Amino acid sequence: LKIAVKSKLYKGLPITINSFEKFEELSFISKKDLRKHLPYGYLSVPLSKVVELHTTSGTTGLPTIGFYTKEDLETSKKIISKGWKEFGVRPKSRVLFCMKYGMFSGAPLNTYAIQYLGGLVIPAGIGSLEYFQELIDLFKPNVIVGTPLFIKKLGFSLFPNLKTCIKTVVIAGERSEEHTSELQSHSFISYAVFCL
Repeated sequence: LKIAVKSKLYKGLPITINSFEKFEELSFISKKDLRKHLPYGYLSVPLSKVVELHTTSGTTGLPTIGFYTKEDLETSKKIISKGWKEFGVRPKSRVLFCMKYGMFSGAPLNTYAIQYLGGLVIPAGIGSLEYFQELIDLFKPNVIVGTPLFIKKLGFSLFPNLKTCIKTVVIAGERSEEHTSELQSHSFISYAVFCL
């Protein structure tokens, strides 16, 4: 609370924020509000404390930015790692991460969480099915992460190899009941499927 009120985003408001209850009196902050203060106007810590930043996709306009201090990254990896632990990620896990890396926070923050648990991250990004076949042959991952549609395509194309090494599938990104249900219903899936 003491940190948040230092942000330009909250300064000049008609109320004084001196307790969490006061936040209830505020209207929701929109992306429009955040964009009005780009790039650093809604920071509540000095820029010199920021060690990493990520943006939204920008599909509805200018991307909004998330800033992370060392403490933020430390906290987020510990919290996010709890989910990965539930998925079965351990120090011997080899996780093929088939999601786009870049400015979006999902891949890096989840990578840090997996590494925190001692898992090996194979940051594959995106590519052709042949590219993933080569990675699977070479590294023998036992966990794979991707969008429902990607996992579905990968599963049908690389069926024999997937069954031999991959024990856990984590579906991330866009939510799709249709693709997820279809994945779980096919006999070639002999491993757990989780939604992130």
